[in-house]
This record gives sequence, C-alpha cells and structure tokens, in this order.
Amino acid sequence: MKVAAFVGSPRPDGATDALVRQVVSGAEENGADASVFHIGLLNINGCHACMGCRETGNCVLDDDMQPLFDEIRNADCYVIGTPIYFYYMTAQMK
Repeated sequence: MKVAAFVGSPRPDGATDALVRQVVSGAEENGADASVFHIGLLNINGCHACMGCRETGNCVLDDDMQPLFDEIRNADCYVIGTPIYFYYMTAQMK
C-alpha cells in the first residue's frame, strides 16, 4: 500500500507534524510505503485559470506541486494533517 501524507502546518516540527508522523509510522509498521510532504515548505502556486491543463492534461505551472501530482495519483491512501486557524484549515493546505 502506498500512503501519501501531507502536513499543512507552517511549522515543520510542530504538533501537526508529530501527529501525521505517528499515523505514517503505524502504516509503515504494517507494510505501507509512505511519504510525508510539508506543504508549507514547498513553493506551490495557485491556479492561474489558464486552461493549459485542459489542452495537455497536466498543469503548466512549474512549481513544487508537479512531483506531488504523481504521488497523489499513485497513492492508495492519503493522510492530511492541518491545524485549524480561524475555524478552517491553513492557507497552505487549501
């Protein structure tokens, strides 16, 4: 089983990271292949509504999201961890 875990906290070694790593650790102990990504440390741009993806099938923006698309496509399970700021997930996770 392939697990893709995403930490949406701007603090890479904070409580959210610790909780996500505990889940990932349990998955790995049971044979899963897991990867953890810290969204706040990546350079991910918002959609520019250029519609380039409709023509090519892939996002045309060259940012840190590109390698994550394959991880998302190939994962059997997702772990999403985010603190709650102002009653919602962090801006990084959105």
